Amino acid sequence: MRDVRSEKRTRRWALLALNIAIRGAIVYWLAEAWVLQDDPRFAGKAIPERNTVIVGSLSLLLPGIWYLRRLDWREYPIGLDILYLSIYALDMAGNSFNLYDSYAYFDLIPHLHSPGALAVVIGVYWARTRHPGASRVTPRGWLLETTVVAAGIATMVHVVLEAQEYYTDLLAGTVNVGGVADTVNDLVAGLAGALVYPPLMVAWFLGQRRIGWLRATTVVLLMLYAVALMTNPLPRLADAIADRFATPPPAEALSEETRARLVNAAVARASAPPALGGVELRHAHDAVTVDDLMHALGGGYHSIEGDVGLHGATPVMRHDPRDTVELTFRDWLAVVAVADFAVVKLDIKRDRTAAIVAELRTAIEQHGLDECSLKLSADVLEGPGAYAGFTLTERLYTRIALKLEPDDLMRLSEVFPCAAVSIGAWTGPVEPATSYGPDDIRDTLALAARLQPPGATRAVVAARWDLITDEFVAAVAAAGVLVDVWNSTTVVSPEDPQQEAVRLRSRYGSALAVIDLRTEGQGSP
Repeated sequence: MRDVRSEKRTRRWALLALNIAIRGAIVYWLAEAWVLQDDPRFAGKAIPERNTVIVGSLSLLLPGIWYLRRLDWREYPIGLDILYLSIYALDMAGNSFNLYDSYAYFDLIPHLHSPGALAVVIGVYWARTRHPGASRVTPRGWLLETTVVAAGIATMVHVVLEAQEYYTDLLAGTVNVGGVADTVNDLVAGLAGALVYPPLMVAWFLGQRRIGWLRATTVVLLMLYAVALMTNPLPRLADAIADRFATPPPAEALSEETRARLVNAAVARASAPPALGGVELRHAHDAVTVDDLMHALGGGYHSIEGDVGLHGATPVMRHDPRDTVELTFRDWLAVVAVADFAVVKLDIKRDRTAAIVAELRTAIEQHGLDECSLKLSADVLEGPGAYAGFTLTERLYTRIALKLEPDDLMRLSEVFPCAAVSIGAWTGPVEPATSYGPDDIRDTLALAARLQPPGATRAVVAARWDLITDEFVAAVAAAGVLVDVWNSTTVVSPEDPQQEAVRLRSRYGSALAVIDLRTEGQGSP
């Protein structure tokens, strides 16, 4: 026969041991923050002072209530106190293990958990006061009221703490808030936690022992969501899919003979750069193979473009992971830096850009590549006809393996402030008379505003020739953003690219940066 009383006593002692262990860890993290306050994990965030408040007052809230009200310690809610202490333990552990700095999205986890845990503590008190015994009858009415009240109070506390972080940064010079988006995301995560935690846990803390499969499933999903927030798995998913279909590069590195041939052609171009003979700059597209790069070096082009992807962790030159690779990004940059092109356009095709950034820095520092000649480009928006004619598989592949998000381009541009930034959009076949609409203008200008400070002309928009209108060019130009005009030779081309370039320049003048028009199988004018 089960000894229920003995089981409860054992469980209570186990909870008490866990409670003491958490409190000990909190004290340790307090001491660590004071002793190592100049450590990058703690510096500039007022963490020692904040942890002192936590240990000296907030962590003692429930014991203080029990002591001051002279309540029976045998009824002390040890489990609820553990949940409450986890609010502070999670935050302090995040700093101690450098999780905030190591994972860009880790802070959403404590901002989800803390209001949720606080809402449970408030909800348990509210239910015991207003609805004693209700959990043994029906959870519907009383639990809804409890959730709304608890979530409201917890959210108000969360808002106050977010405001405190912001104004502490503003007045005391600390660095805790990463901008408006950071604050808004924290508040949204906190509201979600405050609304989800009470229905899952309040009844259980009131004595309803059975969790149930629905609650257990929800807890598991929340844990998976928390891990996803911390690790941001989307780039890893893109990597896995792209690598699954990727064509491996040749086993042998670029031969010394080929390397010397490319470098010699680059030196010759740099010593006698092509003059601007026509109206527009001549632009070499897709110079990602040895033959195409040689053609760009000797073909009288003023600017060059290369598509940069990844093979594993190595940046390589190719448009699509399924394309073959002849040149690594490092080899390509070493040649292009010597050639001294007026513009070096890099069309970024993968969102894991750390290795790409490292190669660019090496080319700037060691090979003399001019950072201000760079034009960083990526297809981050969706324009008219995007993915038209694609099968579902092709659409998913393109969205995951090829299309970058605006934040990816934003992060890349922050590293090279002198470089121009080209905003690209996926487009496809369209009906006649289709053009960029109000939504396209809105999305373009919103991203351009993030990419350049007021008054600057750093951002450009890569606009397809057959889709531009007077309204589009005027709206973009009014925001201080230039327009690069291009055309897709597989979709539509002008009969006479040079004549059309003259017409566009006459019509739009300095609102256009580069006019790059071709017919199928033809280079730039």
